[in-house]
Amino acid sequence: AENDIHPFYYRFFLILSSGIFVLGLFLDLTLNFSLAPNWFFPVLIATQLLQFILFSRGVEAKILVPVNIIIILGLMQFMILQLPFMFHIMVYWLGIIPIMLAVIAPARQIGLWGAIVAVMIAGNGYYLSKTAGTYQLEMVPGNFAVAGLFFFAAVFTASFFFKYLQEKNSRKLKEQNDQLLSLKEEIEQQHNMLHRQHGQIQQQRNKLESYIKILIQFSQDRSVIEGDLPAAIRNICQEVNINLGVTRVSYWDYEYDQDSIRAKYFYPEIYP
Repeated sequence: AENDIHPFYYRFFLILSSGIFVLGLFLDLTLNFSLAPNWFFPVLIATQLLQFILFSRGVEAKILVPVNIIIILGLMQFMILQLPFMFHIMVYWLGIIPIMLAVIAPARQIGLWGAIVAVMIAGNGYYLSKTAGTYQLEMVPGNFAVAGLFFFAAVFTASFFFKYLQEKNSRKLKEQNDQLLSLKEEIEQQHNMLHRQHGQIQQQRNKLESYIKILIQFSQDRSVIEGDLPAAIRNICQEVNINLGVTRVSYWDYEYDQDSIRAKYFYPEIYP
């Protein structure tokens, strides 16, 4: 079904999101990249670990995915309201959510969540412009460049790895489909052969039934019963000619005194 999520892809999604949040925590601790509170990234990481546990306990991924995204969006919305000067960072994190969803979600769901994220960004931007106003950002270009390269490397590696596995699975599925197609063709050939054999057997059966019917007719023929040999020979030759579909049938008699055989009767009597 369209809403079903393959377990492998969902596990990959959790690994990808956990890795991104761990990278965010590392960059925040080393380069002070996002100026987020100390609890922000650990909570996001714990959320992904909880998803792992619930998924391993049998909770369906199609239920966990929207819950997970709602929690992430809720945490980011809370951060925006509590720390307006982090709005630019939250916009950055909100922007990668559709990319993460591309691993597991169909296009319709990506479009839905993308619309929700767009409304969040636009709504918070309007709200903060009216309430918080303009804020100044102090940025160290070197630190920002290093953090950006780290983040790019993580996203690129995850995307490349996912695409590689996806293409590998596609090739495997293609090979399996080719094998199934070959097996289907072989089964069809065997079916056609069996159908032909069945037709041949049916023809032989019909012939045997026809021969048996002729023998029964011969046994009940008046000339045979009365011992009229010439008439019986004529009738037998005629029936053989008709039922076997041969051009001509003849009856030959062995003459002992001449030590030879002689044709006694032909049917039809005039050979075409």
